[in-house]
Amino acid sequence: MKSQPRFFASADWSKDPRKRSVYVADLSERRIYRQARPDWALASLMALARQLSERGSVLVGVDLALGLPQSYWELVVAEPRYGQPATFIDWLEQLADDSGFFDPANTVPNSEHWRVDRPWFQVPGGPGSRTSFTEKVDDGFCRRIERNTGANPLFIVRGIPGTVGSGTRDFWRELAPHLSGDRNFRIWPFDGPLSDLLERGIVLAETYPRLAYAATRQPPTTSCQREGRTRVPN
Repeated sequence: MKSQPRFFASADWSKDPRKRSVYVADLSERRIYRQARPDWALASLMALARQLSERGSVLVGVDLALGLPQSYWELVVAEPRYGQPATFIDWLEQLADDSGFFDPANTVPNSEHWRVDRPWFQVPGGPGSRTSFTEKVDDGFCRRIERNTGANPLFIVRGIPGTVGSGTRDFWRELAPHLSGDRNFRIWPFDGPLSDLLERGIVLAETYPRLAYAATRQPPTTSCQREGRTRVPN
């Protein structure tokens, strides 16, 4: 990479702001420290990034999904209301005024009620309850990284251990209004190559701690390692 960040701010994100934490690595000084705050939000995280950017480029990493499974993306592009967005960022920007998409009250309780505009779901009790959702599409609502590491589909918000849906949904809700206009940060990989983006200041990107676990042991089998067999109608 021709450009390296001066700082790497790594955020451990949770649905509960009190359980979030942020660590900063100063690469030039080879120093890592925790940035203390009781209630992190996107606004305060990016305020920290702006402060750090006065001394050099900043890579902000968050351990939640920034992107969509291929199967869901195909449904988004085919949905007239979204107007065939070019990237995940274009689509998310449209959702800034759609509070219903991010409303926890619209979490789908069973697979019969799943819709493209209501993708977040809880896994009910009983055998086959998760696969009733994941078998709707060929990739089980999993990106390649979830399949390779044995993680859960990103749209699951509760019902089984190891879900990231609730934290991802909350972060997307905060992020969407900041995507229009002249923003002072870029999002990798949707805005371009990482090296080029770092030359312009602040870059937001997804991190994936589970990759470290998958590199040291065989990941458990989950629904992301099983292919679906049908497709949701457009």
